Amino acid sequence: MSKHQIQYAIIALNSSQVEEVIKELERERRNNLASWLRNNQNLIYGKFAKEWKPFKTSELQEIIEDAIVTTSNNKILKRGSDDYYRIENDGDYKCYLSKTHEIKKLDEQCSTLDEIANVKVFFIDHFSQFIDKYSNFATRADLNYSTCKNCCFLINYELPLEDQKYLEEKIEKTWPTLYRGHNNGFLHRISARMSDLNNFKNYILRTVEVKAGPYPDRKEEAKNILGHSGKENPTFKRGW
Repeated sequence: MSKHQIQYAIIALNSSQVEEVIKELERERRNNLASWLRNNQNLIYGKFAKEWKPFKTSELQEIIEDAIVTTSNNKILKRGSDDYYRIENDGDYKCYLSKTHEIKKLDEQCSTLDEIANVKVFFIDHFSQFIDKYSNFATRADLNYSTCKNCCFLINYELPLEDQKYLEEKIEKTWPTLYRGHNNGFLHRISARMSDLNNFKNYILRTVEVKAGPYPDRKEEAKNILGHSGKENPTFKRGW
């Protein structure tokens, strides 16, 4: 029996970085957005990036690793031992495996990304763009990651549309190549709601090609549902 891992990483603030972002927002005269972040920081951020709660409910790591998928054969993909996911009555395994801890090891300039070379999916906090290290990360990764990685930017739906638009424009400036890829149909997402996030993570879980190759039944299922072969990625619109 083979085990198939989808490595992912969370790029998000921790509680000690929030004040720095608030000051930057105030310098940019985004006072309403700064006030929203100040008032909600304790509901969203924890001591570590992995404790990020983008929608104030569950930690993102928990949301990702509790994925449940029904295959076209009506077999349920459930969490198994060692954080792998098991298809009941079947010999295949698949999982999301966190590499978020590796992000912390990157230096301030993100001079090398070798530590996270095998990470397939990145979940990115929209406020992380205001931190120098993560801005440097975007500069280093933008061109290379636009076609070979999958990224999901999370913007809280509670924010006024004007602020959501501002943050998306910030994404476009910080990640220009990846943002164009998003508009051109590569599998990147700007998500504002839990349903968008669940759709993204489960689509990846069903269709991503891992070392042992794709699962034919899931690619056929994606073709039936989405109306494409599975070789091309569909265009995803923002979630509001």
